[in-house]
Amino acid sequence: MSILLIDPDPELGAAIAERLITEGDELRVLVPEPGDWKRRGAFVAVGDPMDPDLVERACMNVRTLVFTFSSREVPVSLLATAIPAARRAGTDRVILCAPRPEAPALRWLEESDGSYVTLATGRRGFLPKRTVEPQRVAEAVSAADDLAGRPRLTVDLTSEEEWMKLGGHA
Repeated sequence: MSILLIDPDPELGAAIAERLITEGDELRVLVPEPGDWKRRGAFVAVGDPMDPDLVERACMNVRTLVFTFSSREVPVSLLATAIPAARRAGTDRVILCAPRPEAPALRWLEESDGSYVTLATGRRGFLPKRTVEPQRVAEAVSAADDLAGRPRLTVDLTSEEEWMKLGGHA
């Protein structure tokens, strides 16, 4: 089984790709433009992440779907398109990374069927203590992917205590 990143934020996506591939995971990315993902060792599907048929095909034999956003505004329309398509392909787990996911996205995940882990990554730029470095986010994605069962949780990565929700990874 593998992991699919959908249209990843360049900085977070690169850190996540490096971490997961180093750990031996098969990584796929669905992106509008190919970029350098193949060079990084990922399998690449090029196309519109809002195309449910493409998402469903990209999710065949994928255990975890990962979204990364650099702004707190998470496009609920992308979640509402991609997650049901992923579920049809048999993908159960969703990991969403955003600085501070807003209520509409969190509500959508809570009301959907399946497991999810939301990782609040903190704001970038102004307050360094409230920003989680991309390598730490990648570590959290790996830990969230490895959680047993069907977790439905939100983790604030700016708080060391919150990391315990990921099985003690800190």
